[in-house]
Amino acid sequence: MSTLASGALAPVLAIVDGTVTTTSLDVAKFFGKRHDHVIRDIRNIISSIPSEWLPNFGDSTYLGEDNIPQPCYRLTRDAFTLLAMGFTGKRALMFKLAYIAEFNRMDAALNGRAQAAPPLPAPRKPAFSVEFSDGTAFHFGSVPCHE
Repeated sequence: MSTLASGALAPVLAIVDGTVTTTSLDVAKFFGKRHDHVIRDIRNIISSIPSEWLPNFGDSTYLGEDNIPQPCYRLTRDAFTLLAMGFTGKRALMFKLAYIAEFNRMDAALNGRAQAAPPLPAPRKPAFSVEFSDGTAFHFGSVPCHE
């Protein structure tokens, strides 16, 4: 995880072959989940999605505490979103609310009307945001989701 200027923790993002990605390890840390459960969830998704989605889930490994290679996945934004939409808990809920708010903001902007969704109430946790190279941003915590 990385620490943002606000002091909040965020999943580590990296650009790999021109694509913004994160790993299943960082997702597990960020959402407070066991890595083996995240791997299980990813494998369940992989077994159910059309083959054109498979490149969003890159097989990888990392060295475990015993220096034995362990499985992990490198996830694109689409894979991360698909995975996170299935999670529960406070951080998962904040992600989903921010995602919906951004979708509504983009819909309103594309259709030339005022924003349809009311602003989210400010939660009690510190704020952070995740911004992707294509300009998409997800705001969590007390960061306003509406401009």
